[in-house]
Amino acid sequence: MPSSGQGAAIEAAGSHLSARERQIARLLIEGGSAKTISRNLSISPGTVRNHIKQVYRKLGVHSQVELLAAGWEAPRD
Repeated sequence: MPSSGQGAAIEAAGSHLSARERQIARLLIEGGSAKTISRNLSISPGTVRNHIKQVYRKLGVHSQVELLAAGWEAPRD
């Protein structure tokens, strides 16, 4: 379970995500893989992986599991 400080830091970092990064983060949180996200958004899996790397970097996590464990919730656009 993340500390409240970590959760706040992740929320603050989330405000720096682009609309597409927030969309991809939301789909990751819902359990999507790069392959399924690419199909849903009609973009290449490589592009999705690039967005995922940026999401992880900006939020200071290293995996989908860490993203879920951090309790970050992507704002809906």
